[in-house]
Amino acid sequence: MSKTYSIVVKTTPEAAYAYVADVLSHPEWSPDDMTVTAEQPGPVRVGSTFKASGKLLGKQNPSTVEVTAMQPASLFAFKATDGNSVVQHEFEFRPGEGGTRIDRRVTFLKTPAAFSILFPLFHPFVIGPGNMKTLSLLKDRLEANAPPTTHS
Repeated sequence: MSKTYSIVVKTTPEAAYAYVADVLSHPEWSPDDMTVTAEQPGPVRVGSTFKASGKLLGKQNPSTVEVTAMQPASLFAFKATDGNSVVQHEFEFRPGEGGTRIDRRVTFLKTPAAFSILFPLFHPFVIGPGNMKTLSLLKDRLEANAPPTTHS
């Protein structure tokens, strides 16, 4: 099961990609009291792993994040694995609409048994708005330090 959330940001695809690909910056645009630490030193690359924790249903939820794809200025993806689920996050960056369109596709690879029943009930009120809040915070951070856009 996948859902895609989209937003347009007044910045370049290069700047948006660079910021999202900096996994250690993710707490800056997370509404969930997130922490992230790298498991190995050096630049982020496919296969890099991180320990992360953020609030889920009011409790800290530790997870392991693994970078699964990097295509500068166009795609950054990672897989987050916690005690109950595995979720793939893909961020696509495209010029347009006076800035950069960011599409965040969230794909649930492994979930608890009740997820297929609960997801449709909670998505309109909790899950969807939570994902859009995250994108809104990302937009705010990117536009605060945005280079001028040169495309339409």
